[in-house]
Amino acid sequence: NYCGAFTQTIVDGNNMDPKERKTEFQNLIKSNNLTERVFYHGTITGKVKEQMLSQAHIFVLPTRYPWEGQPLSIIEALAFSTPIISTQYRGIPEEVLDGKNGYLIPPDNPEALVQAIRKLVENPIHYKRMSKEAQSLFKKKFTRKIHLKRLIKIICDI
Repeated sequence: NYCGAFTQTIVDGNNMDPKERKTEFQNLIKSNNLTERVFYHGTITGKVKEQMLSQAHIFVLPTRYPWEGQPLSIIEALAFSTPIISTQYRGIPEEVLDGKNGYLIPPDNPEALVQAIRKLVENPIHYKRMSKEAQSLFKKKFTRKIHLKRLIKIICDI
């Protein structure tokens, strides 16, 4: 299940049109005969988002988005005890502790992504430990109250 919007982005002078990116993504699914297994939902919110997060086994965000910061989507997945696979990029290593609540992989590396997924799928005890660690980190650092308190301190100290 893929969720989220394709956005207008200009990187290194290249205009990445959202309609073209969406079409490219959908064509990739079709050309690999994955239409029965891979689903694009677009932007999801509210109860639908909560339901999808509660049913997710792994949250994958192998981002290299130039303006990435600290993705809220990862924090949301942590709240649902979901192990994360993402990249060591911007603020993500604060959310994903490599080997503890998920894995940090290099961007644009499908093989590393496959290996990280395999580690989680093939070892249920390890998966369960990572799931608990995801929930623990969320409660320790990312509940609304704690996270806002930390952000306000940073802003006020500046």
